[in-house]
Amino acid sequence: MPRDDGTINNTDRKTLNTAILASSVPDAFADFADDADIGADGAPTARTYYYDDVHLNAAGHAIALGIIAPVVAGLR
Repeated sequence: MPRDDGTINNTDRKTLNTAILASSVPDAFADFADDADIGADGAPTARTYYYDDVHLNAAGHAIALGIIAPVVAGLR
């Protein structure tokens, strides 16, 4: 998830996400990066989906659930 609180460099985040996606280690991966509402750079400044520059609000959690649920269901 992107952050705009100055603690995480989004370029480093993207590099790490790319490495994880290319890895054979995780059984599954819920990828938020392609979601323009909660995963894009600058998304945390949108108070529609974030309480602050880090934490999702209820609307943001609803989007996250829509991304996570099918991934978890596929693990059964």
